[in-house]
Amino acid sequence: MIIVLAKLTPKENVASKIIDEAQALIKATREEEGCIGYNLYNPTDGDKTLLFVEQWEEKDHLKSHLQQTHFLDFESAIGDLAESLEIKVYSSEEIEL
Repeated sequence: MIIVLAKLTPKENVASKIIDEAQALIKATREEEGCIGYNLYNPTDGDKTLLFVEQWEEKDHLKSHLQQTHFLDFESAIGDLAESLEIKVYSSEEIEL
């Protein structure tokens, strides 16, 4: 499984606009082949960082996602609204506890 953690720090007073723009992205992405999970977390403790947590069956599914119209539209819509964006991609395997 591929896990993506994308930390997005919005510019001042635009977090709600980014969250609104993300709704269509999230809905469409969850229907993509290979998508296990796609969520956006917004901390309630005053931290303005937004966190996308993505789970994909394979790296090729993630690569395909990055070329989808809904992803490119979202990227374009929020380009000027982000102060910073940090993306980390991990490969994981399920283990028994």
